[in-house]
Amino acid sequence: EKILSDEMARLIQQCPEGYSKPIHALQAVDDNVDGEWERRLQQAKNNHDGEQIALIPYNLGNFHWIGVLIKFKADGKIERAEFIDPVKESSFTPNKLQEQFFEVFPHSELHSRTCAQYGDRKDSAMLIVKYLLKAVEESLFTEVEPPNMNNLYIQPTDDQQQINYSDEHQPSNQRQED
Repeated sequence: EKILSDEMARLIQQCPEGYSKPIHALQAVDDNVDGEWERRLQQAKNNHDGEQIALIPYNLGNFHWIGVLIKFKADGKIERAEFIDPVKESSFTPNKLQEQFFEVFPHSELHSRTCAQYGDRKDSAMLIVKYLLKAVEESLFTEVEPPNMNNLYIQPTDDQQQINYSDEHQPSNQRQED
């Protein structure tokens, strides 16, 4: 969540006029800790101050991360709630996640957000930060349905990962499952 908070702050500095709503990067959820997901949802629900966005990184274990974005209206009701799973052929099933979400927010549903997926779970933490930031940008700068993120792919460079945008599908050197 520290990386997510730092990246969010950097993004806001680059374009402060575009970020009129508070954006909260909450502490990451560890799937192995009972009740942590529900506590984080309660925190998001109770910390609302008008329109806002809550971002929740979620560690499923074995280096597999997903991300959750919850966009609140001014009255505290949910406008949109999505989870992002960047791992190709993921064995993650969102049933438990959605059931607990519904307990805290009974009139809302947690939807899956489409994104480009990659075979390596070890990259999922970095991907979640990038995808959550992209989702925030889209939700603040557009009032239409969120676009498909399949045109977002990672192109490895020497020592770092770089995010690229393309109208074409993923490059032929796309990562495959190890």
